[in-house]
Amino acid sequence: MAGKPQMKVVIVGGSIAGLTLAHCLARYGIDYVVLERRSDIAPQVGASVSLMPNGSRILDQLGMFDTVSENIEPCVFMQTWDEDGRLLSETDSPILTGKRLGYTITFLEREKLLEILYANLPDKSKVLTGKFVRSIEQNDKEAVVICEDGSKYSGDVIAGADGIHSIVRSEMRRQIANEGSEKDLEALKRDDIALSAEYSCLFGISNPIPGLKIGHTHRSSGKRASTLLFGGVDGRLYWFLFTQNEQRDFGEDIPRYKKGDETNHVAKHMHHHVSGNILFSEVWKHRIVANFVAIEEMENEHWFWNRVACLGDSIHKMTPNLGQGANCAIESAAEMANSLAKVLREDGTKPTIEEIRSALSLYHQKRNTRANLIVKAANKFTRVEALATTGDWVASMFILPRLGDILADRGAKVQVGATRLDCLPIPKRALEGTMPWSMNSGIGKEENKKRRAQLALPFLIGLWYFWNRIPRPTTVPAGESLSDVKSGMLESIFDVMPLVTIWTVESYRRGNALTIANIL
Repeated sequence: MAGKPQMKVVIVGGSIAGLTLAHCLARYGIDYVVLERRSDIAPQVGASVSLMPNGSRILDQLGMFDTVSENIEPCVFMQTWDEDGRLLSETDSPILTGKRLGYTITFLEREKLLEILYANLPDKSKVLTGKFVRSIEQNDKEAVVICEDGSKYSGDVIAGADGIHSIVRSEMRRQIANEGSEKDLEALKRDDIALSAEYSCLFGISNPIPGLKIGHTHRSSGKRASTLLFGGVDGRLYWFLFTQNEQRDFGEDIPRYKKGDETNHVAKHMHHHVSGNILFSEVWKHRIVANFVAIEEMENEHWFWNRVACLGDSIHKMTPNLGQGANCAIESAAEMANSLAKVLREDGTKPTIEEIRSALSLYHQKRNTRANLIVKAANKFTRVEALATTGDWVASMFILPRLGDILADRGAKVQVGATRLDCLPIPKRALEGTMPWSMNSGIGKEENKKRRAQLALPFLIGLWYFWNRIPRPTTVPAGESLSDVKSGMLESIFDVMPLVTIWTVESYRRGNALTIANIL
């Protein structure tokens, strides 16, 4: 869009969410400034991120996926193990995901993704480092961010992409506490106790290890501990060790580990198998960099207040086991830009506070349900892999390994309802998949099976009633020879044979796993 920008967004946090939002706003012609606390926009902390189709499609719209592709290896095979190295399952379903949606599942270094996002910004002067935000003030005319160095930055909207320890979220809650209605305050009480951590994660990057192939993912489940490992570019290994804490902590009581804590922690898990014959001790011995953190979990009811809104980990924080954290952050960035663009005015004047509220309310409405459902799914999957309960043990050891492509089906349903950037065309890759993308489908949009059963019940009762009224002869009719009866039986068998043959063939199709055709 040409002309003088009529709206400005102050983005707090040069994270994946923050830099993606900057790209999305730029495509709509919305002005912005990014305030990053660190001195380096792409620090190396040993973290890797999983890119799923829902995140990759938006990066493709923004013209960066080709660059990303130069730094990744697609996931082509996945094996799951128990902690003693017993193979539970193996599948090429990651390839199936790529065929369906146009994008494969992969991993790359968080540092590299941040570098790509930053390098492709149209105006890097809008990204300011070393800016530690202290407070936020807002009124009917504008919102102002005040930094520790005394600098101030004003805009029409403040976007909090500053992670789990978000200053923006804290300031938003402070203002809700001062200005909110009774209903707002009740929701705020629930939000104030939403942040918790029951698991920790030791993650890092290691040099190649013989036997761990490029493009292969290995997951292992064990009592109170699980691992995830992927062979990336040049055989470099991206890995995670998830462990259950002694207790679930909340808010300020969540532990913050210091340098050296990982040494004592890892000693207890050296003999955990990451694959059939490779122990975690081998991965640790080959490490390049590692980090140890508590894994916070959080869902929130309040995503915005007047001119202030949050996105990414600052508002929907999940455990990493599903690999959806960065992808959900990318989705939220696109949806926030879409929603703000709806209140841009043709006459070039700034939107009113009421219009800003309406736009941020739409952003919340579009993202809240979907994001929180993915948070729940990720957090549950962490517990399944850690065998947290007897039910989780049964699921991890016996049910999930036998689901075949059903897991890929469920994963695809998470993806297909994803947000995209409305102002840009759908990329060619996304159109080449066999499964259509639609925000009206996917997780949270499935047909209600209980409702379907209720609608079918009258029909089934009627069918049962008439079935019981059909006479069933139990003897051979008088005057009919036994040979005639046998001939009739043979005819019936031949009539049924095509149906049985088709049923048998269909039962072996991978798409019919655990369906009636497969079970009976």
